[in-house]
Amino acid sequence: MKVMFSKAVYAEMEKAFGKKDLSKLRKEIITDKNGHRKTVYKKIDKPEEGKNKGAAAPKEEEKHSYAHTTGDHIVFNNGGVDMTGEIVGVGRDGVTVKGTGNAKGQTFRVKHEDVKQVTKMINPNDAIRGLMDANSVKSGWRGTNGMQPDSCDTIKGLYETIEAARGEFNDFTDSVAKEFAALNPIIMKRATLKSEDRIKEKLREDSIEEAKSKSNPDIAKQIYDEKTDTYHCRTIRDCDGHTICLNSVEDVANILKHLDGRKEVVRIKNKFGEPSSVGYSDINCNIKLSNGAIVELQVNTTANMVAKERYGHALYEVYRSVAANPKYAKLAEIMGEAQKDLYGLSNKYSKEGNFPTRDIPKGKDGNANIFDGEYKHAPYAAAIRSHVDKAMPLFEQAKREGVLTGKTIEHFEHLVNYIK
Repeated sequence: MKVMFSKAVYAEMEKAFGKKDLSKLRKEIITDKNGHRKTVYKKIDKPEEGKNKGAAAPKEEEKHSYAHTTGDHIVFNNGGVDMTGEIVGVGRDGVTVKGTGNAKGQTFRVKHEDVKQVTKMINPNDAIRGLMDANSVKSGWRGTNGMQPDSCDTIKGLYETIEAARGEFNDFTDSVAKEFAALNPIIMKRATLKSEDRIKEKLREDSIEEAKSKSNPDIAKQIYDEKTDTYHCRTIRDCDGHTICLNSVEDVANILKHLDGRKEVVRIKNKFGEPSSVGYSDINCNIKLSNGAIVELQVNTTANMVAKERYGHALYEVYRSVAANPKYAKLAEIMGEAQKDLYGLSNKYSKEGNFPTRDIPKGKDGNANIFDGEYKHAPYAAAIRSHVDKAMPLFEQAKREGVLTGKTIEHFEHLVNYIK
């Protein structure tokens, strides 16, 4: 309730009580000796003489300086249970919260003091604009040439160096997740380091690419020397990797801004600004740890990660295997169209922030586990099924003719059964 005074009354009050005492007045209506009612203002710093003798002076109302604003994402206490949500309204005593995560679809009235954590979000329009702009973050390496330390030259040395820093990498990712706990991030961490076979395969592939694109063939030999079958591992930066999955591209944009300011981050590749030819996007960061080891942190929407890991990767493997082979141009085209439809749907989910994460089973660590064998997302299967059916005769032919590796065949055949 607001009490308003005329200038004349205000001046008399200041004269009677002093400017500093205005916060200690109470309004009272009295009847004077002539029977007239009038309003007076009395100090309340000590009880009136003869009334409530011995009683303590009334306490001033405790004041809070909460900075909660509409659009903030918060962790709040509801009946002893921590929940998450977005503030959609702010009042004097509390906030109105639209639930997210396990509280999605519910609305809560939360007292200011029950808000445990606030994640200040950047303006949604600025967030999306920055995410879609490939130049919104500095490209290239920051304070390093991107090479692993000398200790990582051999596969054995690479494993030992990365293993020694895994705890520090866990702490880094956990600190990001804690900072944005109100966004309900799903954290995925590599259980074991990248396999030796995959490291060798990647180095051979990289060596071929370097030999094609560089005028100095010695650079390719610094990665893999075919004559001596020697592998040099200082360009392997994803031996250990983590992924943070979020509900929407807006959430991804906020974490991108945070990572852009972290000194441990030595490179950011924003593929939302430059999506692949089939529409896939993610944020790929390299983190340099205290012993010089470089590791990889990906940030994406849950919708995109489920699409890629459970459906898209097998399509891409077949596409990659035949893309340069004119005989299988049609198979490559079909695999490309399937991926475009798949990521078109995942991008729609990502923009709207409504992918059904509740359907994802929980793993042993309590996190959502998109790799659970029983987990499926029917709309993704429907988006690619006709393409897969159309591709089967060509796939079988490529399989017979030895165009595809055993792993590619295994992964695609698993996909075929998975989407039935």
